[in-house]
Amino acid sequence: MIRKTESIRALPVLTVLTGLAACATTATPTAEPYGPLSFNFARGGDFYVTQRGVFAPAVIKGGVIVIHLANEPFQIGTNSPHTNICLTQVPAPEIEVDSKGFKASCLAGPFTGAREPDSDALLVYSGKKWGYGNSALTQGVTLRAKALNGYPYGYQINRLLFVNQPEMSLSSVRGTVYGWIVVNKHDKRSNRDIMPIQLVFAEK
Repeated sequence: MIRKTESIRALPVLTVLTGLAACATTATPTAEPYGPLSFNFARGGDFYVTQRGVFAPAVIKGGVIVIHLANEPFQIGTNSPHTNICLTQVPAPEIEVDSKGFKASCLAGPFTGAREPDSDALLVYSGKKWGYGNSALTQGVTLRAKALNGYPYGYQINRLLFVNQPEMSLSSVRGTVYGWIVVNKHDKRSNRDIMPIQLVFAEK
């Protein structure tokens, strides 16, 4: 766990994630695993997260990207022009089923939440009911930041918008925010482009 007063250091090694078993967004599940995605590479990885000018400390636990952050603005860079992040306050599956048996991914386009153009915020849903959505990291949608060399796209995150608890914020959140990231590298949906993530914020 990182406390707000502690400095954040860059990871000394390159990290590649291992996959997890998964199901598809269609009614017919498949055995295609999640990932692997590469992150926090000096150049040419799938994505990175930086804060205070260096890579945010991160570990891999059970195939989940666990990223430690202080309660301050941070940056996300990616090699894909279309990246989506689904964040929830409690652990939630990437694919959820409604009362009628319809399956959908929280990362799907129809579930992208509405934000102002060039937004500097990521949406955080409760994760307790079907229909939680995602934030699109796309030019013109999310505020751009200068990307690291080797990454064509960079985005500035200054806020977390908690859909069901608007009194919460990036500066006040403690503990873990759960989620999923998709770095679209294929023309069609592929679990190889998706991994679960956790954002762990400083405790008091």
